[in-house]
Parts: sequence; C-alpha cells; structure tokens
Amino acid sequence: MFIGTPVLEEISIAPQKLRVALERHVKNLSPILIEEGPASLLLAEAYMAARLVPSVKRNDARHIALATVTDLDAIVSWNFRDMVNLRKKGIVHSVNAKFGYRLIDIVSPLEVPHE
Repeated sequence: MFIGTPVLEEISIAPQKLRVALERHVKNLSPILIEEGPASLLLAEAYMAARLVPSVKRNDARHIALATVTDLDAIVSWNFRDMVNLRKKGIVHSVNAKFGYRLIDIVSPLEVPHE
C-alpha cells in the first residue's frame, strides 16, 4: 500500500478525534510514502485547469496526480463527489492521455477485493 503527502496533509487537519483514528490506521497499514515532485505538481495543475475540482479541493488533484505519476494501478477513495465518479474519471483520463500518462482507476473501497 502507498500513501502520498497530500493524504497525510489532509489527515493532519482533520478534527482531533478523527485525526487520531486515521493516524493509528495508517500506522497499522505501514504504507510506503510517496512524495510529490515537479511532474506530479504539474499534472495536478493540469487537472485544476480542466476543472477536476474546485480550488479548495486541490489536494484531491494532487493525490490523483501523485498516484498517476508514480504509475499506480488505482486510487481507493470514499470521495464520491470529487474522485470516484464517471465525470471526474473522464476528466482525469483525458488529462492523463494529453500528458502521456496511462489511465488510472479510481474506485471505492467496496470495489476492492478483501483477502
């Protein structure tokens, strides 16, 4: 499992009770940290220019860009408004194609098989 810096930033500003629970959960998963770089930040800006999300939701664009640039197969999210929906996936796929990145799947946890 991987986790990006935008996700950690979002966790850090969550209400205390939620933040503590999320931090504990992330620690138990022992994810590999993926840090942002110029390529992912440029791609996130392209998503923003394509109106993927409003500016207050920039971290969602950063999250998707980081996973794309890292060449991950999928992003798992409960965020149905800004990430896990057909219209948003279409925007991501068109920007990725324009920039020469492969398509990335964006799914809910319900779509991930549990072992």
